[in-house]
Amino acid sequence: MNTESLKKSNPEQIRNWLSIVILMLAQTIIVLDNATLIISADSLVKELSFTLPQLQVTNAIYPMIGATFMIAGGMLGLIIGWRKQIQLGMLILILSSIWASTANNIMGFTFGARILAGIGGSLLIPAVFGYCTAFFKGKKQAIAFGLISGSIGLTGMLSPILLGGLIDQYSFRAAYTLISLFTLIVLMLSFTLEKGGKNGEVLFDIKGMVIISIALLSTITALLNINTWGFVKASSNTNLFGLSPVIFLLLLGAAAFKYFFQWESFLDRTGRNALFPAGLRQNKRVWFGMFFCAMTYALYPTMGFITVTYLQFSNEFNAQQAGIVVGLNALGMIVGSILAPTILYSRSTKAIMSYANILCFIGVVLMLIAYQQSGVTNSIYIANILFGLGCGLYAAHSPLIITSSVDQDDAEQSSGIQSTSRNLGKAIGLAIMGAVLTLAHSYSFKVNTIDSKNLSNSTQQMILSEDTIPFTHQQHLINVMEDLEIHNNEQDTIKNIAISGRLDAIRFTLCAFVILIIFSQIMTLLMPSIRDKKNYGHDLDDINNERHAL
Repeated sequence: MNTESLKKSNPEQIRNWLSIVILMLAQTIIVLDNATLIISADSLVKELSFTLPQLQVTNAIYPMIGATFMIAGGMLGLIIGWRKQIQLGMLILILSSIWASTANNIMGFTFGARILAGIGGSLLIPAVFGYCTAFFKGKKQAIAFGLISGSIGLTGMLSPILLGGLIDQYSFRAAYTLISLFTLIVLMLSFTLEKGGKNGEVLFDIKGMVIISIALLSTITALLNINTWGFVKASSNTNLFGLSPVIFLLLLGAAAFKYFFQWESFLDRTGRNALFPAGLRQNKRVWFGMFFCAMTYALYPTMGFITVTYLQFSNEFNAQQAGIVVGLNALGMIVGSILAPTILYSRSTKAIMSYANILCFIGVVLMLIAYQQSGVTNSIYIANILFGLGCGLYAAHSPLIITSSVDQDDAEQSSGIQSTSRNLGKAIGLAIMGAVLTLAHSYSFKVNTIDSKNLSNSTQQMILSEDTIPFTHQQHLINVMEDLEIHNNEQDTIKNIAISGRLDAIRFTLCAFVILIIFSQIMTLLMPSIRDKKNYGHDLDDINNERHAL
């Protein structure tokens, strides 16, 4: 290479690395926001009187809104440009953090700040991955995806520890104020990103966005409320003709999904722009990539929520102590995100995803061993590192399954369906694991109440008359018993029953994770090869040769 080309390449390389750093920082905003919410459980309970079901809903608002609008975000960037969409998303996230830091009630925090965060994330995340797909090719793209996934892990590792101390010292408000200032700094840095990627010929599919929004919103709302409303027969005052709204919402969602795919097919036949174009929709490998994107977030943030909730409610960990455990999970994710595009780059997709499943499986088994009646053993730390390592492989490689299977235009637009898949996975993960945690806790609590010989008949009947026993903080349980004037001897018995109930609940939930990971491995083995050009249009060997040449 001559001197002139070196002079030209060095500024370009510097600009590329600067762009990747800014994209990593932009992705970090979302991680900070969600990590703060997870470790603020105790602070939210104390300051705004949240209950576990309300915390579950609050944690699900972001992925629910994100899953609803991120497909649209993948198309919008093609119209207005990826840089502008990144900046718009960050601006909304600043407003969201300010609202969260000043919220004085549950409704304002959940349905104000968290909905705004979901909208901001719906714009920001597809734009980050869309920018990567548009401006980085071949191995550079793999490295960019890996570094961004690594930044998720790094932030996930450090933020619970640093922000946890801030929350313990002050409150969740201080953490969200800091996030708003950080987002403002990244917003100003984003003006150095390239403006390209804008295509004025692309028309936005408004009708498709409305249809898919109805489909996703109704389906996710139904899944999140099965435990509260019941599945078919209503188990609460919220009902339609004595039936649970869940079944009606699921039917509405199914009908909307069917109409959405019919509409998208019509747009393709008439040569118009679709939210979910045929190049993506008809590619089987893309659907598998979407599944693994969803798996990443059904596992990683859901495990963080379940772990922090148990440690804070049952073992009285403060935000910083719980943050250290979750931080080790994130440490594993960093390593896994780096391994995927570097050391494991030449391995097949099936091999990489199998490694991810094995590591997650071992991590969960060690967690089952770590949680004991007397507390938590040291194996919890190794368990979280291994689990995070598996999630890191998922996070770094899942986008490449999609982008390497389609042409450039579809690869750019796929950022929306990738982000939707992640948030849909997170919402489903929270819904399923939250329901298992609550139901298992209630079942164990009631069984142990019946078996106890130290409780009076009246106390037993009072407990058994409840539909569900809330999975709550030990101190909150003590306060409730004192308000009900339960005898001190019985209070000690109920405390022990509660400890056993929470332990059984976390173990049942971890078993549900095991089942999910086994299902993921089955999907890994069923995934079609990219070498079938008839179906996918690309050959893996050609792609690898091009990347190694770079």
